[in-house]
Amino acid sequence: MAALPRGLWWALPLNLEPNGPRVTYPVRGPCVVSLICITLCLSFGMAIGRWLDTPRAWRVFNGVMVALTAACVIFILG
Repeated sequence: MAALPRGLWWALPLNLEPNGPRVTYPVRGPCVVSLICITLCLSFGMAIGRWLDTPRAWRVFNGVMVALTAACVIFILG
């Protein structure tokens, strides 16, 4: 793998060397999980962005976030 800097060959999810080390399986799992999580976060962000188009929606969203933050603090300290 001459195109990659030395020591970074393991970061690829595909094994590009025909007789190289077999590192594809330990790397593919985290890559798939990461892609799923990124897709879910982007989808949620897009849905929230569409919903927050009015000042009232922003106030409701901020109130819910304040309540959730307060609940977390009470849970952690309680």
